[in-house]
Amino acid sequence: MKIIRLKISGGLGNQLFQAAFAYSVYKKYNNAVILIDKNWFLKGNSFEIERYFLLDQFEVDNFLKYDLNLDFQYKIIFFIQDLFLSVKNLLTKFLRRFAIFKKFESNICILLSLFGILTDTNRCYLNYKLSLSPAITISGYFQDIRYFDNLRSDILKIFKVKKAYIFNNNLNLINNSYKANTSYLIRLGHDHLNNSKVLSVSFDPQNFLQKSIKFFDDFNISSNPLFFSDEHEKLSSYINIEEKNVIKTNDPIIQLEIAKQSQYFVISNSSFAWWAYYLSHFSTKLVLRNDTWFSNYTNYSPGFSDSDFVVRISNKVNSGVAF
Repeated sequence: MKIIRLKISGGLGNQLFQAAFAYSVYKKYNNAVILIDKNWFLKGNSFEIERYFLLDQFEVDNFLKYDLNLDFQYKIIFFIQDLFLSVKNLLTKFLRRFAIFKKFESNICILLSLFGILTDTNRCYLNYKLSLSPAITISGYFQDIRYFDNLRSDILKIFKVKKAYIFNNNLNLINNSYKANTSYLIRLGHDHLNNSKVLSVSFDPQNFLQKSIKFFDDFNISSNPLFFSDEHEKLSSYINIEEKNVIKTNDPIIQLEIAKQSQYFVISNSSFAWWAYYLSHFSTKLVLRNDTWFSNYTNYSPGFSDSDFVVRISNKVNSGVAF
């Protein structure tokens, strides 16, 4: 039996990416189980926004295990894998500035995968092969649609929020939001991404919002919007928004449940915003996104389904949109 240990971390968007990748690995093997490692949430971390483990509120936990009686063999393998991960992370921290290391980092990750260590370079798709190890450790972001888009129908099923959670949390808010057809999901808060030296953002939210609204007007697209943001006062200072069009609940699961009902999406560089788009049940969607997802990774984005119409909004003040 393959035991796939998923070292989970981050906010809801990151958790969904990691679980989707783990599920794609799980589907490669006839006899496998996914063991969730939540130790990251038990330790102090550098995030300014407190993060909580939320996957257990989705149907995804039907194939996840939170506790297993591991044989001595598996314990030893996982211990060795953690050592290799620690060395790899240490090397990355000190050598990422050198071009020669960046050139070979993906090859290092592919090599480690043969021994059951699945990790990724930041914002980079890697074509992993089947592992030789009976135990697999997954530790990374894996924010790329190519890992799991072939399993989309499964993903939509297992990432459904449990009915009990919905009934117990803002059911009326969800029901009253179904008439909206456009979700604006705009990250404005100063969390770890804004302060990161690795993932500096390239995003003028006011310019992005104004151009997005103008896009709907120019193409005569009837838009009944809902606005989601981590900084509502700041959002209101950028554009005029009616109070009824602002979703103010702080529950990320309820926000996701409301946002994914839309067919049109205006999203900033947020993994949470991306998942609201991806989990929408519409076969074809319209997505307006910032031209550059992260300034340090100019060609990166998680990707979008081929059936969807994606518009890139330039961050330059005097420029328009890119198709």
